[in-house]
Amino acid sequence: MAAAAGPASHVPVLLEVSGRDLIARPEAVMVEAFGNATVVVACDSLHELHAAVACVHGSLGASLYAARDGRDDADFTDLVPLLIERAGRIVENRMPTGLGVVPSMQHGGPWPSAGPPFFSAVGFPWTILRFARRVCFDGWTESRLPEIVRDPPPPGRPWRYVDHAWTRG
Repeated sequence: MAAAAGPASHVPVLLEVSGRDLIARPEAVMVEAFGNATVVVACDSLHELHAAVACVHGSLGASLYAARDGRDDADFTDLVPLLIERAGRIVENRMPTGLGVVPSMQHGGPWPSAGPPFFSAVGFPWTILRFARRVCFDGWTESRLPEIVRDPPPPGRPWRYVDHAWTRG
């Protein structure tokens, strides 16, 4: 990789660790990094992948790559609950983009990033929202989404913001 130029530049960093090593010593890998840094965790089995994901701390975003023909959908689906616990935005088959200022953008993850103290305990909807945590499923294949957010939504719930309009099943 090319050297960074300028006083506020950073050299991009790509790190790789085995799932086995992450599981054995998560504290050695799970440290905060600033700048362009990516950690690739190479796992030998689905069991190891699940254990490795369980070691990952809360994050703004996560990317999950799967076969486009659906042959690994069962494996993909099993990982979704683990990722929902750890990321505020889950992207399918691509890297996250820059943050856009739109109603559907999720900029938060697990506590404390989703429970900011400035929400009031008085008045609706803030009394409820202070305990809620949104998750953004970005670019997901319909069949891989959790059932509650698939089209059409289940009768009576949930409210969703789709194509600049609020809708409800």
